Amino acid sequence: MCNIANMFHVIAYIDPGSGSIIIQATIAAVAGATIVIKLYWDRLLKFLGIRKSNKTNPLINTGEKTTIDDHQ
Repeated sequence: MCNIANMFHVIAYIDPGSGSIIIQATIAAVAGATIVIKLYWDRLLKFLGIRKSNKTNPLINTGEKTTIDDHQ
């Protein structure tokens, strides 16, 4: 009966190399998710209907916002 109780007692060990890889992967995942959110933030807001679509021409840099329809 004592042997059955001792079978469930597990001693887990993570060496420093494995621990640092886990920490590094966690930090990289958070950094990657932050960059993806930053890149697609406007699309997400437009998809949710929080921000309205604004069609501007990025090739014209006159200091004022003009729409593509104004140049046609």
